[in-house]
Amino acid sequence: MGSNPNKSNNNSDNTDNSKLGRGCADMQEMSCHEILTGKGEYRGLVPIIMAYLDQINTDEETTRVISSYMDFIVARASGDLVSPATWMRDFITSHPDYKQDSRVSQKIGADLCAACHKIGTGALRIPEMHGDFEIKSVDWRNAYAAPLVSTEQATHDETGINQMVDRYVARQELAAKRRKLSVEVEAQKAALGRAQAELDALDRQMKASGGAVYANGASSPALGVDRSPAFTRPV
Repeated sequence: MGSNPNKSNNNSDNTDNSKLGRGCADMQEMSCHEILTGKGEYRGLVPIIMAYLDQINTDEETTRVISSYMDFIVARASGDLVSPATWMRDFITSHPDYKQDSRVSQKIGADLCAACHKIGTGALRIPEMHGDFEIKSVDWRNAYAAPLVSTEQATHDETGINQMVDRYVARQELAAKRRKLSVEVEAQKAALGRAQAELDALDRQMKASGGAVYANGASSPALGVDRSPAFTRPV
């Protein structure tokens, strides 16, 4: 009897599926932030990109700009900065014309488009969406791309590349700590501002009551300070 070509094809398919199944065991689920910055032995897409820029001897200004872009993307992926969709929802729901009825009026839509245009041209900065990253105004004279040109010959030493990747992995960890500390500093500044405003309000109330306000903020002399008149002792 002749061989059955369909049976042969089925065996081949089974073998391929078996190999695919074994490959799936090496896969793991990651968040966008983990894909960018790394997880476990995987060192992240951003460190690899930055190491590649070092590898091809990219000029300092280009490296600075791309590094800033990478930091911004990582901050967005980590949730430290809100997404444009979140900002637009907040813009609509906090608009004076919004009636909490899921309807976007013409006025709301026009204001949203105007704000988006200003953001797109760099004329409007949204702290919760842009953080402390600099958003420059768009200039038509910079609209044409310039190729990366390097006069130095890149080296392809595997050890050196791994060291560069490791360096940028460490940098990502430092950047994450910096973003966290920046949030804490801003929160402390806000708390200090509120406390100072409350203190100023108390001072105004005390002055309005007719009492003197001393340097320490009290309406009476500090405790433990002798403010009795001085007497001279007869000789």
